[in-house]
Amino acid sequence: MLASPTRCKKRGCPWKVRGCVHHIHCQTPDVDLSKLSKQTPARKLYDDRRGSSTARGYDSHWQKSRIGFLSNNPLCVFCKRVGIVTAAVLVDHIKPHKDDKKLFWKRDNWQALCAHHHNADKASIESKWLKGLLPDEALQGIGVQLSMPD
Repeated sequence: MLASPTRCKKRGCPWKVRGCVHHIHCQTPDVDLSKLSKQTPARKLYDDRRGSSTARGYDSHWQKSRIGFLSNNPLCVFCKRVGIVTAAVLVDHIKPHKDDKKLFWKRDNWQALCAHHHNADKASIESKWLKGLLPDEALQGIGVQLSMPD
């Protein structure tokens, strides 16, 4: 029995094919993915100024330390605060280190977070904290409204 037809895997091709990734008769031109970037000029300027993750200290030594920390702290601390259990995938610096290597490597300044809480709640909390609108405890999810991950 033949497999059901599926879309050609070549980006932009409208044809349906059976059992192969791409068909030889496809006339759809290859798409230059770099031209499809949704990055705004302001964001590109920010990223260029910010430097690579390695330049900011997130090198192989950090990766090894991160893995060790997550193995000892496998659950998201913000999720615990809202009463759910979620695996942590990121090590967050409680207080932003701002290139302070001593603070960067201080393990008391680390917390395990899921991607949702790191990218949504912690970013918002940190922004308000930097403006002086929240106390230090808020950086640990204490005394602030935390959202629920999907």
